[in-house]
Amino acid sequence: MNKITAPTPEQLKKQEALKQYFEKLGSVAVAFSSGVDSTYLFKVAHDVLGAVSYTHLRAHETAANL
Repeated sequence: MNKITAPTPEQLKKQEALKQYFEKLGSVAVAFSSGVDSTYLFKVAHDVLGAVSYTHLRAHETAANL
């Protein structure tokens, strides 16, 4: 079984760049598939922008459901 390790300095630098990018945008839409990537983006967007500055769309939603 693999151990979970702390983020590397390079990963932390990339995370900070993502946060700064979201701050610059001011609001984002995250296509949420429940996978690791979209869950991470959703979490960072929420942390940076708060609950009112992002929209998430689940992969199975259609325009008719929005």
